[in-house]
Amino acid sequence: MPTSNYADAVRETIAAEMRAQSRMIYFDAGGASDSELLATLAQQVGADRIRSGDSTPLSALLGAAAGAAQMGSPVLVQGGMALLRALTPEFLAASGSIRAPLVIRVLYDGSEGGRRGSALPVALPENGVLAAPSTPADAAGLLRSALKQNQPALFIESSALATLRGSVPARVAMAPGSGAIRREGRDVTLVTAGPLTGEIVAAVEPLANAPSPLQVEVVDLRTLQPLDTEIVAKSLQKTGRLLLCPQSPLLGGFLGVLQRAIQERAFDELDAPIRTFDGVSERADGWREALAKALHALTTE
Repeated sequence: MPTSNYADAVRETIAAEMRAQSRMIYFDAGGASDSELLATLAQQVGADRIRSGDSTPLSALLGAAAGAAQMGSPVLVQGGMALLRALTPEFLAASGSIRAPLVIRVLYDGSEGGRRGSALPVALPENGVLAAPSTPADAAGLLRSALKQNQPALFIESSALATLRGSVPARVAMAPGSGAIRREGRDVTLVTAGPLTGEIVAAVEPLANAPSPLQVEVVDLRTLQPLDTEIVAKSLQKTGRLLLCPQSPLLGGFLGVLQRAIQERAFDELDAPIRTFDGVSERADGWREALAKALHALTTE
């Protein structure tokens, strides 16, 4: 299976879909411009299918993107945190009735994604997808799937993943709502999603050989809407204990939704109350030790 870094996997997926779908339009909203991707698209599909938001208000750019999707053209909009803040409830509510894929890809850096008060400001329509991929394969597969479905999709991704390498199956679409076990364990289930999933796996690995050994099962949801509650329920059948671990306030707003969904699906599997640890950060010191403490505390409840 071929390998790629995260950024290249996404670039190739976008370019491949632009080549395959002759009506697809790429909107560059600024704040996270990818000059390499823009040059590739201009060469392979033509500059007339690229829209730049350099001198256009984001509200107008989003309106043009939604209008194109409503007319049947697949649309991908890419930008930084300003793009996320420009998404209004009215815009997303209207996006639920589009007739073509409308994918919004928001990239943030560590300081933006870890900032308190930066939670997602809007709710997606019921048929929408909220993706938080953690590997090159997930980013490519979920993006490829989103660009083929007539529904809105919001991708929340960290620029810190750009150089992360991994195997990437060629031209494989990944259906949303399917989580993955990143590490098997029997004592505690840790549920997360987002760019630091690999760091979390690395942080809990040494606990298995600690003086008070702890086997932590790590579940990567991959998408927060739709949610894969089945994979969490199956894990809880082994562990009985659950720690929810959002990786930034951007994803923390979905904790309540996630907790309610798990309680409805797997309440009988729980041997202790659901706990939350929200200290994982790309920049905060000591979060690994604090996470280990939270996991050990949960096993005594």
